[in-house]
Amino acid sequence: MRHGLLKPTPILLAALTLLALTACMRPQASPGELLIKSLRSFHNDLIFMRYDQASAHVPQSQRRDFITYYQDQEEPLNIMEYEIVRLEVTPDEHYAEAEVELVWYQLPSTKVQRTRMLERWEFNADLSTWVVVEQQPKAEAQERSTALSGPGGNSPGGSSPGASGANRAF
Repeated sequence: MRHGLLKPTPILLAALTLLALTACMRPQASPGELLIKSLRSFHNDLIFMRYDQASAHVPQSQRRDFITYYQDQEEPLNIMEYEIVRLEVTPDEHYAEAEVELVWYQLPSTKVQRTRMLERWEFNADLSTWVVVEQQPKAEAQERSTALSGPGGNSPGGSSPGASGANRAF
């Protein structure tokens, strides 16, 4: 009686091939899952001042302006942390609005500030990527909404990261 490896049979080879293929197959991430990854990646890149990497989440036509905005600050904008406060996605998962609270400071001031930003995101199905198409302080978004809808809105004041040019449509 010989000890050793079994001689491969067609059935054994087919079973091993099927096992290998199913192990390599991974379900495609849903647009919702990709959005969460994109939001985290974008904001983490901003915290660590990796503007080139963060710009991957901005429409191609606006990337240069995005990078220039952050790199040309007289004093660097130091974003310390963020929290995704609210996230709404359309039923077709092609558009989303995120409310993100940023904790930041900008030298020479060492005063730590908090600003709620509203971000509009769009999904590019061809590339399976989300891009942030607009980012603005929540108070300014509310002011614009009140101006369009008439009196009666209440919008709190406050500072925003990089106060000059804080309304950014990328």
